[in-house]
Amino acid sequence: MEIAAGIASKIGEYLAEATVHQVRYLFCFNSIVDDLKNEEINLKLSEDRIKQEVEREKRNTKEPEKYVEKWLMDVDNVVAEVQKLKEDIQVNKSTFLNGWCPNLGRRYQLSRKAAKKTLIMAKLQDRGKFDKIIEALKDKMTMMIGMYATRGAGKTTLANMIGNEVQEQKIFDDVK
Repeated sequence: MEIAAGIASKIGEYLAEATVHQVRYLFCFNSIVDDLKNEEINLKLSEDRIKQEVEREKRNTKEPEKYVEKWLMDVDNVVAEVQKLKEDIQVNKSTFLNGWCPNLGRRYQLSRKAAKKTLIMAKLQDRGKFDKIIEALKDKMTMMIGMYATRGAGKTTLANMIGNEVQEQKIFDDVK
């Protein structure tokens, strides 16, 4: 009997956690949309910086790497999708009774989409930084690269990812 109670308790915990996660999409709608807008601004700033670097390289008769061009295309696609999503969100805000009684089903869908797009944009930004580090490692003039951030920011994870990529591309003979 204790085993069944333990199992039922654990199932209840998982169900409660999943339910809270889903309900968050309804009750934190404005916060999720704000996160989407902030991440879009950050991604556009990164895109502008990369585009400036590409233009500088082109003036020096260097062609941009293929992965940089792909990253820029991916960013353009995601930004276009985010613009469409923001339009949908704006339309949803001005529904029944001037937004006093929103369509909860639609709000849930839009909130979920916004959360997913925010995550995609964050990953795109990280990918841009990651590729820049790999490029710096390929440069013969680079002797050392330092990483600093607050505890739990992912320095070790990034170092492991860089190590794996450096090993795959055979940039160095030995990677530890």
